[in-house]
Parts: sequence; structure tokens; C-alpha cells
Amino acid sequence: MDELVAVVADNTPVQGAARIDRLARLEKLRSVTAAVQAAESVRFAQSQVAEQIAADVHPEKIGRGIAEQIGLACRISPASAARRLGTARALWQELPDTYTQLTAGELSERIAETVVTETRHLDPETRRQVDAQLAASGLSELGFTAATGCVRKAAYEADRHGYVQRGRIERKHRRVGCRPAPDTMAVLTGYLPMEQGIACYAALRQHADATVAKGDGRTRDQIMADTQILELLAHRAWNPPPSSSLAEGRTPPLTPPPCGGARFPTLAARVERVTGQARATDVNVELQLLMPLDSLINKDDPGSAVLPGLGSLPGGLARGIITTSQGWKWWRRLFTAPSPSAGSSGPIVGGDPAGRYFDGWLAKLIRLRDQTCRDPFCDASIRHIDHITRHSEGGLTTFANGRGECERGNLVREMPGWHIEVIDCGFFGWPHKIIITTPTGHRYRSRAPDPP
Repeated sequence: MDELVAVVADNTPVQGAARIDRLARLEKLRSVTAAVQAAESVRFAQSQVAEQIAADVHPEKIGRGIAEQIGLACRISPASAARRLGTARALWQELPDTYTQLTAGELSERIAETVVTETRHLDPETRRQVDAQLAASGLSELGFTAATGCVRKAAYEADRHGYVQRGRIERKHRRVGCRPAPDTMAVLTGYLPMEQGIACYAALRQHADATVAKGDGRTRDQIMADTQILELLAHRAWNPPPSSSLAEGRTPPLTPPPCGGARFPTLAARVERVTGQARATDVNVELQLLMPLDSLINKDDPGSAVLPGLGSLPGGLARGIITTSQGWKWWRRLFTAPSPSAGSSGPIVGGDPAGRYFDGWLAKLIRLRDQTCRDPFCDASIRHIDHITRHSEGGLTTFANGRGECERGNLVREMPGWHIEVIDCGFFGWPHKIIITTPTGHRYRSRAPDPP
């Protein structure tokens, strides 16, 4: 590793061909490193399972906490670590040819992961046969798109019924997600059945084309984005079927009738009448925005705001959201502890030590303080408020002794060998900090985000 670091600082003139050779070797090294990580992950998981069995852990809990430790070591979320461990196990146990190519640096980690994903419906023996077939097909010489198509074709032909059934099962996992994007934007995604996703996009595109043809000054992309927001925030405005039709067993239509007319208004009219919202920016859905009061009322204040779980927002833009939206607005003041640093606010404080559960404003304050799961490298939403020092061990239900956790992290904490302690309560101008100790003795620090 030191030799590689030395190359960064080496300014000795080198021929272009030599640098290309270096890049090719480094790319192979990435694949080899991924193969070694896979081997270490599988062996670590095997050793942890053996230790848990020896410790008489309940059979339903065997394996819990393994991915979390791998995630901490690799600086990735527990969910990502679990997927990485699953990929490693598949390569190690059922895809020997793909793993051999990865170890030799002939196949990229991305294509190896695709092989694992696209063959997951196959039984182990059939999977090995497809693996050998793919190795003989020259998969390592193909680009990612071509390689993906080759893998899918081989997986489908090996078990057509299983491939189709896998697609049907996957539809149960349809979902919507939201993640922060650069420049104060957010990415709203829908994981949908293919035909539904294509139909939604085609409908938005058709509406945008018609709107542009009428002379609208917005771009097609802007119209599609605005229309999506308006449709999502609107409720169905057409009249429900008569109760008699339901009593007679007739099924109401699953799709709305055409827009237009007195009974079925156009999109804009329907949105404005039902929600009072004629523009995409007039949002009535609650949007938590943490912002110092001085920054809110003083346009010259340089302070910023925070959208919990998504990140910071420039103060000017936050004030613009509040002042230009015609949607309902309300605010609450959260009190903070004094900070020793001039011109800065301290951490949010509060608590009720007598309670057994974190609820009410105490739970809300902890969620606002932590914003996402407090396990290092885990950006999942907060699902539970956990006692850092367990209530059964005398831990109080206070602001300092609580932490926001995802469901997975809350369950893992109860496994043998895990320990958490507070190293800074966050009341004296410093963020709330805890130390998490894993069963292997490794220690990781978790620090609450700075308040705005």
C-alpha cells in the first residue's frame, strides 16, 4: 500500500504507454481486491456463525450482526454489506468460474455482481452449469451492457419458468424512494413493474409534448417534473360509483375516466379544487426544515437550514420555499443549549427521564438531532429510538441516552458482544457522540450532525 501511495507523489516523467499499462494493472488489482474481500467476508461469516452456535444463540438469530461488522470495516451501510456478503457467498460456493476470473483480474466486480444477480433463481447445480457456459462465452471481453444481455439470456434459457416466476415475485417489492442530489435537489424514484414504469413515463411525456405545443415556456423535463408533483399530491376528484353498484357486485373501474367537462375536470382544475394547490411549489405535505430563527427572519444572515435525512439547504433558498409557497405553513421553536462558540447554536436539548419509552416530543427531538440511523455509515431512516444504556440496566429515558436507529441496527444491538456508550452528551456546545464496540473488539465512533 505504501508503494501505491508513493506513486501518487511521484512526478517523474513517464511515457504515456507506461501510464496506460499502470492503469490496466490497477484495474485488474481492483478485481483481485474484490475477490480477496469476498473470501475474507465468507470466512469471517463462517467463523462468526460457529461462535454464535457455541454461545448457544437462538437459532433464529444465528448470523445476525455479521453484515453489520463487515459494513463498519468497509465503511458502507449494513444493507450494502449484507448484499456484498450474499454476492461473496454465491461466488464462493456456486459460481467458481466467475470467481476464478475475478481473482485473476479478468472480470470486473460489476459484471461478477451481475452474474450473481441474474442467476439467483437457479438451483446450485444449474447455476454452476450456466457459470461454466458464461466463462466459455468470452464474458470478460464484453462491455457491461452486452455482458448483462448475455448473462440474462443464459439464465433465462437455463430455467425459463423460474426466471418468469422471479419477475412475478419481484413485483411484490415495488416501492418509492427519495435521496438527496447535488445543488439542493432530490431524486424521487419508483421501483415498478416494467410496463407500469414505461406507461407512466409515456403519459408524462405525452402531456409534456402537448403542453409545449401550446406555447408553454417550460422545457419538457420541467413540465414532466411539475406534472408528476401535481398528480402525486392530488386526490381522485371524480365521483365514486354508486353504493348500489358495489352491493350488486359490480367492480368499479380501476382507471379514471377522461379529463374534461364539469364532472371530470382537467388536471389543473382537479388539483386546484381538491387540494387548493395550482402549482407544484405549493406543497401542503409536512416538510421539516431546521433553521436558526435569526436566519429565518434576516435575509442577510448567512446561516443555512437542514432537511432532516437529506442534508443542508442554503438559508436564502429555505426562506424562498417558505415565503413563495401558497401551501399551509407552520413553525415551532426548538430550544438549544448555549454554545461556547460565538455566533453558533448549541445542540437541541430536552427529555423526560421518568418514561419507559421514547415518545412525544422527546422522540421527535432525537429524530431531529440524529436525522438518520446513528450506526456509522448507515444512512437508513430512523425506525426506533433506542436506549444507549439499556433501560433494564438502569438507563434513563433522556435525550442524552437515546439514539435514532434503523430496524436492523436496533435488533443487532441485542446480540452478544455489542456494547454502546456515550462519550459526549451534547449539552456543552459539542455534538452528541457515542462509541460502538463490536464482538471482535473494534470500536467505532458515531457523531450526531451539527445543528444548523
